[in-house]
Amino acid sequence: MNSISLPDVSVRFDRYEIFANRIDENDVIHEYTGTVLVNTDHRSYVAGKFRLVSVQIQTAIDRDEDLFAVFDATQTLTNIQEALYRSNCCEFAPRVIKMVKSRAAESSPNLLLFDGLLVRPKYRGRCVGLLALRALMDYFRHSDFGVYAMEPFPLQCSQPEIRSKELEEEFKVFDFAKLERSKSKATAKLRDYYARLGFTSVPSTTYMVADPQAPLIPDEALFAPRVVPARRAKSGLTQNISG
Repeated sequence: MNSISLPDVSVRFDRYEIFANRIDENDVIHEYTGTVLVNTDHRSYVAGKFRLVSVQIQTAIDRDEDLFAVFDATQTLTNIQEALYRSNCCEFAPRVIKMVKSRAAESSPNLLLFDGLLVRPKYRGRCVGLLALRALMDYFRHSDFGVYAMEPFPLQCSQPEIRSKELEEEFKVFDFAKLERSKSKATAKLRDYYARLGFTSVPSTTYMVADPQAPLIPDEALFAPRVVPARRAKSGLTQNISG
């Protein structure tokens, strides 16, 4: 059996004061951004970037806030509410609870959205994105989240006319033009890619979820190609994730 050689990957948050167990109790929605690093004996190199969104529904419930107003804050949150929560917004939908084996989703309505993970071209194909995502999943595992979620979307397939200035710059830095241009093929590839870390597709939605309390996926499983069933369900996941 061939030995597995994985790069030394770490993540660094943009704001030093943000830690998993020190989320401001006054924040219902909290954004985390940071950098993906590949480390050598002599220095660290910037290999990518990430963005997460923490949705602290239990805090809103405890403060008797209007949960519909919380989810109406952005279109992304509205979509999450419709896809993953019950109509009362206080609990995850039964199908989501069933997918989270540790029953974390029954205990906590809080959600951590993996909203973006981008890897620079020279570091692709080395599991850098998976290693960074696994590190983030481990970092937040004791932070009272009921569900980890993502909506994979191949950014290279976004329409030019609706791209922001920031996204246009990312197109250059991350060289999206060289990635798969077929949205269906690119989406399927992303779904299979993140399935290696335990994310599974939520039926009839564009989302994938993972159990925050599940054991970490071992190194050798990151390299293993996923066996895809002969019959595929209709779907279309994706997120601002590429790596």
